[in-house]
Amino acid sequence: MGEKETFLSNCRSLAKKMNTKLVERDSSR
Repeated sequence: MGEKETFLSNCRSLAKKMNTKLVERDSSR
């Protein structure tokens, strides 16, 4: 369970980073 939770949290943090990058790219257009 612990490993899965950490994996999910890592994915969420990564997704957030990717989303922010995408948003920045869109807004910079």
